[in-house]
Amino acid sequence: MKCSLAVVVGGALPQFGGCVSAAGGDAGHQTGVVKTSGGAPCFSVADSRETRDSAPLIAMVDLYTRVDGRARQIWEQPFGAGTAITVKRLPPSECIEYPGHGGHGQALVPGQAYSATLWASLTLNGKAQSRWYHIHFCMIESDNGLVAHQVLGNDWSACGVRKFPASSWKCPDVAENEVQADSENSK
Repeated sequence: MKCSLAVVVGGALPQFGGCVSAAGGDAGHQTGVVKTSGGAPCFSVADSRETRDSAPLIAMVDLYTRVDGRARQIWEQPFGAGTAITVKRLPPSECIEYPGHGGHGQALVPGQAYSATLWASLTLNGKAQSRWYHIHFCMIESDNGLVAHQVLGNDWSACGVRKFPASSWKCPDVAENEVQADSENSK
C-alpha cells in the first residue's frame, strides 16, 4: 500500500489516516474516543494509564468518510510548526472539536460511516513514541439533535450503515490492482 509521510515533532509518522484498523497488535495504533460537543464530534484519546501519565502531543487530526468502499478525506487539522495553531497536548479529559459545516468542515450526516485519526507522540520511560488514535463512528439522531456514536469492532447496526470491517478502509489513492499486487508480493 502506498502511503505518504508526515513529519511530526522531530520524527516521521507513516500516514494511514482512515486506511488502517486499530486492530493488529501494533502498540503505536490505539483506539481513540469520539464525544459529542454542540452536535458535532469531538475527538480524544482513551483514558489509560499511558495517556494520564503522558498526555499525547497531537500533531494532526484527520477525518474521512467512506465512499464506494474507499476512504475520502473531508477534513484535517495540523498543529505545530508551519501552522497558525500551536501543538496541542491532549489529556483524556479534553477533546478536539470538528468545526462542522460553519467552520470549514462539511456537515456530517446520519447513515454515513466516518473514520478519524489523531496523530500523536508522547514520552514513555524517557523515549519518544508515536501513536495513532483511530476512531470509527457515525452520527445518529437523538432527542437532542445529532450525536456521535462510536463504532467498536464491526457493529455498525446503530448507524444504519451496512456491515463492513474497519480494515476495509482503503487509501483513496491506491488502485485495487495495486493492493492485490502488494498482497501477492508479500506471500
